[in-house]
Amino acid sequence: MKPLVVGLGTLILALVVWTVPSFISQTGSKTDVAAPGAGTPRDSASGGTADSLAGASPTIELPRRGVMPPVRTIGTFVPYWSGLESLSADPADVLYYFGITVNTAGVVTDEPGFAKLDAFVSAAGNRRRHLTVRMLDRDMNAEILQNSDSHERIADSIAATALQYGFDGVVLDLEVGLVSFHIAPASITAFAETVGESLQRENLHFAMTLYGDTFYRKRPYDIKALGKLADEVLIMAYDFHKSFGTPGPNFPLNGREEYGYDFTTMIGDFTRAVPPEKITVIFGMYGYEWYVDDQDRPSKSAEALTLVQAKRRFGTGTNPPGESPRACSQSLCTVRRDPISAEVEARTKTENGRTLVVWYEDDESVRRKRVVMEAAGVENLAYWAYGYY
Repeated sequence: MKPLVVGLGTLILALVVWTVPSFISQTGSKTDVAAPGAGTPRDSASGGTADSLAGASPTIELPRRGVMPPVRTIGTFVPYWSGLESLSADPADVLYYFGITVNTAGVVTDEPGFAKLDAFVSAAGNRRRHLTVRMLDRDMNAEILQNSDSHERIADSIAATALQYGFDGVVLDLEVGLVSFHIAPASITAFAETVGESLQRENLHFAMTLYGDTFYRKRPYDIKALGKLADEVLIMAYDFHKSFGTPGPNFPLNGREEYGYDFTTMIGDFTRAVPPEKITVIFGMYGYEWYVDDQDRPSKSAEALTLVQAKRRFGTGTNPPGESPRACSQSLCTVRRDPISAEVEARTKTENGRTLVVWYEDDESVRRKRVVMEAAGVENLAYWAYGYY
Protein backbone atom coordinates (compact mmCIF):
# COMPACT_ATOMS: atom_id res chain seq x y z
CA MET A 1 0.00 0.00 0.00
CA LYS A 2 1.46 3.41 -0.61
CA PRO A 3 2.05 7.12 -0.31
CA LEU A 4 0.38 9.73 1.43
CA VAL A 5 2.88 10.60 2.11
CA VAL A 6 3.41 8.47 2.60
CA GLY A 7 5.36 4.52 0.18
CA LEU A 8 -1.81 1.04 2.80
CA GLY A 9 -5.79 4.68 3.26
CA THR A 10 -8.55 6.79 5.41
CA LEU A 11 -11.85 7.27 6.27
CA ILE A 12 -15.14 7.94 6.80
CA LEU A 13 -18.06 6.77 8.85
CA ALA A 14 -20.32 9.12 10.53
CA LEU A 15 -19.10 7.63 13.80
CA VAL A 16 -15.42 7.55 12.94
CA VAL A 17 -12.90 10.05 14.11
CA TRP A 18 -10.35 10.09 11.34
CA THR A 19 -6.69 11.07 11.68
CA VAL A 20 -3.57 11.07 9.44
CA PRO A 21 0.26 10.41 9.26
CA SER A 22 2.52 11.28 6.38
CA PHE A 23 3.11 9.67 3.00
CA ILE A 24 5.62 7.72 0.97
CA SER A 25 7.61 8.04 -2.17
CA GLN A 26 6.02 7.85 -5.54
CA THR A 27 8.67 5.93 -7.31
CA GLY A 28 7.92 2.34 -6.46
CA SER A 29 11.03 1.91 -4.35
CA LYS A 30 9.26 2.29 -1.05
CA THR A 31 9.44 4.86 1.60
CA ASP A 32 7.52 3.59 4.50
CA VAL A 33 5.37 6.62 4.80
CA ALA A 34 3.29 5.56 1.90
CA ALA A 35 -0.08 4.06 1.44
CA PRO A 36 -0.14 0.62 -0.01
CA GLY A 37 -0.42 0.84 -3.75
CA ALA A 38 0.03 4.57 -4.02
CA GLY A 39 2.49 6.27 -6.30
CA THR A 40 2.87 3.48 -8.79
CA PRO A 41 4.01 4.64 -12.24
CA ARG A 42 1.27 5.03 -14.83
CA ASP A 43 3.27 3.36 -17.58
CA SER A 44 1.40 1.19 -20.04
CA ALA A 45 1.08 -2.31 -18.68
CA SER A 46 3.03 -5.24 -20.02
CA GLY A 47 0.04 -7.53 -20.25
CA GLY A 48 -1.02 -10.01 -17.60
CA THR A 49 -4.17 -11.78 -16.62
CA ALA A 50 -6.27 -8.96 -15.18
CA ASP A 51 -8.20 -8.36 -18.40
CA SER A 52 -11.03 -5.93 -17.78
CA LEU A 53 -14.53 -7.31 -17.53
CA ALA A 54 -16.02 -3.85 -17.37
CA GLY A 55 -19.57 -3.25 -18.48
CA ALA A 56 -21.55 -0.06 -18.55
CA SER A 57 -21.50 1.77 -15.24
CA PRO A 58 -24.98 1.46 -13.70
CA THR A 59 -26.91 4.43 -12.42
CA ILE A 60 -27.50 4.03 -8.70
CA GLU A 61 -29.74 6.22 -6.60
CA LEU A 62 -27.93 7.79 -3.67
CA PRO A 63 -29.47 7.95 -0.19
CA ARG A 64 -30.04 11.41 1.26
CA ARG A 65 -26.94 13.24 2.42
CA GLY A 66 -25.35 11.93 5.59
CA VAL A 67 -27.02 8.51 5.48
CA MET A 68 -24.36 5.79 5.39
CA PRO A 69 -25.13 2.47 3.67
CA PRO A 70 -24.76 -0.51 6.02
CA VAL A 71 -21.45 -2.34 6.33
CA ARG A 72 -20.50 -5.64 7.92
CA THR A 73 -16.90 -4.94 8.93
CA ILE A 74 -14.88 -1.73 9.23
CA GLY A 75 -11.09 -1.87 9.37
CA THR A 76 -8.35 0.68 9.88
CA PHE A 77 -4.75 0.39 8.73
CA VAL A 78 -2.34 1.51 11.41
CA PRO A 79 1.08 2.52 10.01
CA TYR A 80 4.06 1.79 12.23
CA TRP A 81 5.10 5.46 12.12
CA SER A 82 1.81 6.73 13.58
CA GLY A 83 1.27 7.68 17.19
CA LEU A 84 -0.86 5.12 19.03
CA GLU A 85 -2.15 7.26 21.91
CA SER A 86 -5.73 7.47 20.58
CA LEU A 87 -5.99 4.06 18.94
CA SER A 88 -8.38 2.80 21.59
CA ALA A 89 -10.91 5.46 20.44
CA ASP A 90 -10.93 4.28 16.82
CA PRO A 91 -14.20 2.39 16.26
CA ALA A 92 -12.77 -0.11 13.74
CA ASP A 93 -13.68 -3.78 14.11
CA VAL A 94 -10.33 -4.87 12.65
CA LEU A 95 -6.94 -3.22 12.98
CA TYR A 96 -4.41 -3.89 10.23
CA TYR A 97 -0.90 -3.23 11.47
CA PHE A 98 1.34 -1.86 8.69
CA GLY A 99 3.60 -3.65 9.21
CA ILE A 100 6.67 -5.82 8.84
CA THR A 101 8.80 -6.65 5.82
CA VAL A 102 10.65 -9.70 4.51
CA ASN A 103 13.66 -10.74 2.46
CA THR A 104 14.76 -14.13 1.12
CA ALA A 105 15.74 -15.22 4.65
CA GLY A 106 12.33 -14.46 6.17
CA VAL A 107 10.95 -11.67 8.37
CA VAL A 108 13.35 -8.74 8.80
CA THR A 109 13.69 -8.00 12.51
CA ASP A 110 15.99 -4.96 12.47
CA GLU A 111 13.61 -2.41 10.97
CA PRO A 112 11.12 0.09 12.46
CA GLY A 113 7.93 -1.83 11.63
CA PHE A 114 9.08 -4.90 13.53
CA ALA A 115 10.33 -2.77 16.42
CA LYS A 116 6.84 -1.30 16.94
CA LEU A 117 5.01 -4.64 17.14
CA ASP A 118 4.83 -4.73 20.93
CA ALA A 119 3.56 -1.15 21.11
CA PHE A 120 0.85 -1.81 18.53
CA VAL A 121 -0.36 -5.01 20.20
CA SER A 122 -0.55 -3.25 23.54
CA ALA A 123 -2.53 -0.31 22.10
CA ALA A 124 -4.87 -2.47 19.99
CA GLY A 125 -6.53 -4.17 22.94
CA ASN A 126 -8.86 -7.09 22.28
CA ARG A 127 -9.90 -6.22 18.74
CA ARG A 128 -9.07 -8.41 15.78
CA ARG A 129 -5.55 -7.71 14.61
CA HIS A 130 -4.07 -8.51 11.21
CA LEU A 131 -0.36 -8.22 10.46
CA THR A 132 0.51 -6.61 7.12
CA VAL A 133 3.63 -7.80 5.29
CA ARG A 134 4.98 -4.74 3.48
CA MET A 135 6.45 -5.98 0.20
CA LEU A 136 7.08 -2.59 -1.43
CA ASP A 137 10.68 -3.02 -2.55
CA ARG A 138 10.34 -3.97 -6.21
CA ASP A 139 13.86 -5.39 -6.53
CA MET A 140 13.51 -7.54 -3.42
CA ASN A 141 10.07 -8.71 -4.55
CA ALA A 142 11.51 -9.84 -7.88
CA GLU A 143 14.31 -11.69 -6.11
CA ILE A 144 11.85 -13.47 -3.81
CA LEU A 145 9.44 -14.39 -6.58
CA GLN A 146 12.24 -15.77 -8.73
CA ASN A 147 13.72 -17.78 -5.85
CA SER A 148 11.06 -20.41 -5.14
CA ASP A 149 13.36 -22.17 -2.65
CA SER A 150 12.86 -19.22 -0.30
CA HIS A 151 9.06 -19.26 -0.36
CA GLU A 152 8.40 -21.82 2.36
CA ARG A 153 11.05 -20.30 4.63
CA ILE A 154 9.51 -16.83 4.27
CA ALA A 155 5.96 -18.13 4.73
CA ASP A 156 6.82 -20.03 7.91
CA SER A 157 8.64 -16.99 9.29
CA ILE A 158 5.59 -14.78 8.66
CA ALA A 159 3.27 -17.28 10.35
CA ALA A 160 5.59 -17.65 13.34
CA THR A 161 5.76 -13.86 13.81
CA ALA A 162 1.98 -13.51 13.61
CA LEU A 163 1.53 -16.23 16.24
CA GLN A 164 4.24 -14.85 18.50
CA TYR A 165 2.55 -11.44 18.68
CA GLY A 166 -1.02 -12.70 18.91
CA PHE A 167 -2.33 -11.66 15.49
CA ASP A 168 -5.49 -13.22 14.04
CA GLY A 169 -4.33 -13.06 10.46
CA VAL A 170 -1.87 -11.75 7.88
CA VAL A 171 -2.23 -9.34 4.96
CA LEU A 172 0.21 -9.90 2.09
CA ASP A 173 0.84 -6.49 0.51
CA LEU A 174 2.88 -7.69 -2.47
CA GLU A 175 3.31 -4.80 -4.89
CA VAL A 176 4.81 -5.02 -8.35
CA GLY A 177 5.10 -2.28 -10.93
CA LEU A 178 3.34 -1.92 -14.23
CA VAL A 179 6.48 -2.64 -16.22
CA SER A 180 7.40 -6.00 -14.69
CA PHE A 181 8.36 -8.11 -17.68
CA HIS A 182 10.43 -10.42 -15.47
CA ILE A 183 7.51 -11.17 -13.10
CA ALA A 184 4.85 -13.62 -14.28
CA PRO A 185 1.41 -13.81 -12.66
CA ALA A 186 2.09 -17.49 -11.93
CA SER A 187 5.06 -16.61 -9.72
CA ILE A 188 2.93 -14.27 -7.60
CA THR A 189 0.22 -16.91 -7.30
CA ALA A 190 2.75 -19.59 -6.33
CA PHE A 191 4.23 -17.43 -3.57
CA ALA A 192 0.77 -16.47 -2.29
CA GLU A 193 -0.25 -20.13 -2.24
CA THR A 194 2.76 -21.06 -0.11
CA VAL A 195 2.09 -18.22 2.33
CA GLY A 196 -1.59 -19.16 2.49
CA GLU A 197 -0.84 -22.80 3.22
CA SER A 198 1.53 -21.89 6.05
CA LEU A 199 -1.06 -19.58 7.61
CA GLN A 200 -3.84 -22.12 7.18
CA ARG A 201 -1.87 -24.71 9.14
CA GLU A 202 -1.87 -22.25 12.05
CA ASN A 203 -5.54 -21.28 11.62
CA LEU A 204 -4.59 -17.73 10.66
CA HIS A 205 -6.68 -15.54 8.35
CA PHE A 206 -5.00 -14.89 4.97
CA ALA A 207 -5.63 -11.65 3.07
CA MET A 208 -4.03 -9.98 0.05
CA THR A 209 -4.05 -6.41 -1.18
CA LEU A 210 -4.60 -5.61 -4.87
CA TYR A 211 -4.45 -2.30 -6.71
CA GLY A 212 -7.78 -0.74 -7.57
CA ASP A 213 -6.54 -0.22 -11.13
CA THR A 214 -5.35 -3.83 -11.57
CA PHE A 215 -7.82 -4.59 -14.37
CA TYR A 216 -7.48 -1.22 -16.08
CA ARG A 217 -3.69 -1.18 -16.14
CA LYS A 218 -3.40 -4.95 -16.62
CA ARG A 219 -1.09 -5.52 -13.70
CA PRO A 220 0.45 -9.02 -13.52
CA TYR A 221 -1.92 -10.58 -10.98
CA ASP A 222 -4.15 -13.60 -11.59
CA ILE A 223 -7.06 -12.16 -9.63
CA LYS A 224 -9.35 -15.17 -9.91
CA ALA A 225 -6.62 -17.53 -8.66
CA LEU A 226 -5.66 -15.19 -5.81
CA GLY A 227 -9.32 -14.75 -4.90
CA LYS A 228 -9.61 -18.51 -4.45
CA LEU A 229 -6.48 -18.74 -2.31
CA ALA A 230 -7.15 -15.79 0.01
CA ASP A 231 -9.79 -15.50 2.72
CA GLU A 232 -9.99 -11.77 1.97
CA VAL A 233 -9.05 -9.52 -0.96
CA LEU A 234 -8.42 -5.89 -0.03
CA ILE A 235 -8.82 -3.48 -2.95
CA MET A 236 -6.70 -0.33 -2.68
CA ALA A 237 -9.25 2.09 -4.15
CA TYR A 238 -7.03 5.16 -4.21
CA ASP A 239 -4.13 6.80 -6.03
CA PHE A 240 -5.68 6.40 -9.47
CA HIS A 241 -4.19 9.78 -10.32
CA LYS A 242 -0.52 9.77 -9.36
CA SER A 243 1.56 12.46 -7.77
CA PHE A 244 3.82 12.51 -10.82
CA GLY A 245 0.91 12.61 -13.30
CA THR A 246 -1.81 15.06 -14.24
CA PRO A 247 -4.27 16.37 -11.60
CA GLY A 248 -7.40 14.34 -10.95
CA PRO A 249 -9.51 12.49 -8.36
CA ASN A 250 -8.01 9.96 -5.97
CA PHE A 251 -10.32 7.33 -7.49
CA PRO A 252 -13.37 8.72 -9.34
CA LEU A 253 -16.81 7.29 -8.54
CA ASN A 254 -17.88 7.65 -12.18
CA GLY A 255 -16.30 9.17 -15.25
CA ARG A 256 -14.86 6.21 -17.12
CA GLU A 257 -15.38 8.16 -20.36
CA GLU A 258 -13.25 11.02 -19.04
CA TYR A 259 -10.69 9.21 -16.92
CA GLY A 260 -10.55 5.80 -18.62
CA TYR A 261 -11.77 3.95 -15.54
CA ASP A 262 -13.77 4.55 -12.36
CA PHE A 263 -14.77 3.09 -9.01
CA THR A 264 -18.11 1.77 -10.29
CA THR A 265 -16.40 -0.17 -13.07
CA MET A 266 -13.74 -1.40 -10.64
CA ILE A 267 -16.36 -2.90 -8.32
CA GLY A 268 -17.95 -4.68 -11.27
CA ASP A 269 -14.60 -6.06 -12.44
CA PHE A 270 -13.58 -7.38 -9.04
CA THR A 271 -16.95 -8.90 -8.13
CA ARG A 272 -16.91 -10.90 -11.36
CA ALA A 273 -13.55 -12.38 -10.36
CA VAL A 274 -13.83 -12.64 -6.54
CA PRO A 275 -16.87 -13.48 -4.39
CA PRO A 276 -18.23 -10.16 -3.00
CA GLU A 277 -18.19 -11.50 0.56
CA LYS A 278 -14.39 -11.86 0.32
CA ILE A 279 -13.83 -8.27 -0.79
CA THR A 280 -12.84 -5.35 1.42
CA VAL A 281 -12.48 -1.91 -0.17
CA ILE A 282 -9.76 0.31 1.28
CA PHE A 283 -10.44 4.05 1.01
CA GLY A 284 -7.47 6.39 1.07
CA MET A 285 -8.46 9.51 2.94
CA TYR A 286 -5.96 11.88 1.46
CA GLY A 287 -5.26 13.76 -1.74
CA TYR A 288 -2.63 15.56 -3.77
CA GLU A 289 -1.87 19.16 -4.62
CA TRP A 290 -0.34 20.04 -7.98
CA TYR A 291 1.14 23.32 -9.20
CA VAL A 292 -0.02 23.68 -12.81
CA ASP A 293 0.31 25.99 -15.80
CA ASP A 294 -2.56 27.60 -17.70
CA GLN A 295 -3.29 24.25 -19.40
CA ASP A 296 -3.37 22.29 -16.13
CA ARG A 297 0.01 20.69 -16.80
CA PRO A 298 1.92 20.05 -13.58
CA SER A 299 5.22 21.84 -13.15
CA LYS A 300 6.49 19.20 -10.69
CA SER A 301 5.31 16.14 -8.79
CA ALA A 302 2.38 16.73 -6.48
CA GLU A 303 2.61 16.75 -2.72
CA ALA A 304 0.26 14.63 -0.63
CA LEU A 305 -2.01 15.98 2.08
CA THR A 306 -4.18 14.12 4.53
CA LEU A 307 -7.92 14.55 4.90
CA VAL A 308 -7.34 16.46 8.14
CA GLN A 309 -5.02 18.86 6.36
CA ALA A 310 -7.33 19.22 3.35
CA LYS A 311 -10.42 19.96 5.44
CA ARG A 312 -8.53 22.52 7.46
CA ARG A 313 -7.51 24.36 4.31
CA PHE A 314 -10.43 23.81 1.94
CA GLY A 315 -13.45 22.51 3.84
CA THR A 316 -15.79 19.84 2.52
CA GLY A 317 -16.77 21.18 -0.89
CA THR A 318 -20.45 20.68 -0.01
CA ASN A 319 -22.44 23.89 -0.02
CA PRO A 320 -26.19 24.47 -0.13
CA PRO A 321 -27.56 25.43 -3.58
CA GLY A 322 -26.92 29.06 -4.41
CA GLU A 323 -24.16 29.58 -1.87
CA SER A 324 -20.62 30.40 -2.92
CA PRO A 325 -17.91 27.82 -2.30
CA ARG A 326 -16.50 27.65 1.18
CA ALA A 327 -13.72 30.18 1.59
CA CYS A 328 -10.13 28.94 1.65
CA SER A 329 -7.32 30.35 3.70
CA GLN A 330 -5.79 31.63 0.44
CA SER A 331 -7.34 34.34 -1.72
CA LEU A 332 -8.87 33.63 -5.13
CA CYS A 333 -9.80 30.13 -4.04
CA THR A 334 -12.74 28.00 -5.15
CA VAL A 335 -13.85 24.65 -3.76
CA ARG A 336 -16.43 22.31 -5.24
CA ARG A 337 -17.59 18.73 -5.04
CA ASP A 338 -17.18 17.26 -8.48
CA PRO A 339 -20.49 15.56 -9.41
CA ILE A 340 -18.82 12.90 -11.56
CA SER A 341 -15.99 11.71 -9.31
CA ALA A 342 -17.82 12.67 -6.05
CA GLU A 343 -14.52 14.00 -4.69
CA VAL A 344 -13.53 17.52 -3.68
CA GLU A 345 -11.56 19.75 -6.05
CA ALA A 346 -9.99 23.00 -4.87
CA ARG A 347 -8.26 25.63 -7.01
CA THR A 348 -6.36 28.60 -5.69
CA LYS A 349 -3.98 31.30 -6.85
CA THR A 350 -0.91 31.72 -4.70
CA GLU A 351 0.65 35.07 -3.86
CA ASN A 352 3.18 34.68 -6.67
CA GLY A 353 0.40 33.99 -9.20
CA ARG A 354 0.85 30.23 -9.47
CA THR A 355 -2.21 27.97 -9.75
CA LEU A 356 -2.62 25.15 -7.22
CA VAL A 357 -5.05 22.29 -7.94
CA VAL A 358 -6.06 19.92 -5.13
CA TRP A 359 -8.17 16.74 -5.24
CA TYR A 360 -9.05 14.62 -2.21
CA GLU A 361 -11.34 11.91 -0.87
CA ASP A 362 -13.59 12.71 2.09
CA ASP A 363 -16.48 11.22 4.03
CA GLU A 364 -19.12 12.30 1.51
CA SER A 365 -17.29 10.81 -1.49
CA VAL A 366 -16.80 7.60 0.45
CA ARG A 367 -20.51 7.54 1.33
CA ARG A 368 -21.43 7.72 -2.35
CA LYS A 369 -18.97 5.00 -3.27
CA ARG A 370 -20.35 2.78 -0.53
CA VAL A 371 -23.71 2.87 -2.29
CA VAL A 372 -22.08 1.19 -5.29
CA MET A 373 -20.46 -1.37 -3.00
CA GLU A 374 -23.78 -2.18 -1.34
CA ALA A 375 -25.49 -2.69 -4.69
CA ALA A 376 -22.76 -5.21 -5.63
CA GLY A 377 -22.94 -7.09 -2.31
CA VAL A 378 -19.60 -5.76 -1.00
CA GLU A 379 -20.07 -5.06 2.71
CA ASN A 380 -16.55 -4.69 4.10
CA LEU A 381 -14.43 -1.55 4.08
CA ALA A 382 -11.23 -0.29 5.57
CA TYR A 383 -9.42 3.02 5.75
CA TRP A 384 -5.90 4.08 5.00
CA ALA A 385 -5.01 5.22 7.51
CA TYR A 386 -5.22 5.77 11.22
CA GLY A 387 -4.02 9.27 11.92
CA TYR A 388 -5.11 10.59 8.52
CA TYR A 389 -8.73 11.39 9.35
